Amino acid sequence: MWSWDITKLLTFVKFAYLHLYVILDIYSRYVVGWLLAENEKAALANRLISETCERQNVQENELILHSDRGAPMRSGTLSQLL
Repeated sequence: MWSWDITKLLTFVKFAYLHLYVILDIYSRYVVGWLLAENEKAALANRLISETCERQNVQENELILHSDRGAPMRSGTLSQLL
């Protein structure tokens, strides 16, 4: 079971943020995937999740993915992936 979220990180530029996408394994608390981006987009979330599943050798119907109800989490792109 994995949990993922997006966090805004303050930069040295006024009103500029970076977005940290993180996927955690709930049981081990191990970071299984992460991505740092200048914006928050469903396509980036889709890429992170699919690449992390491939890298961690997750098979179809083997993963439970938990998230809050943010816009990228509810996107059609991500729904099709899952």
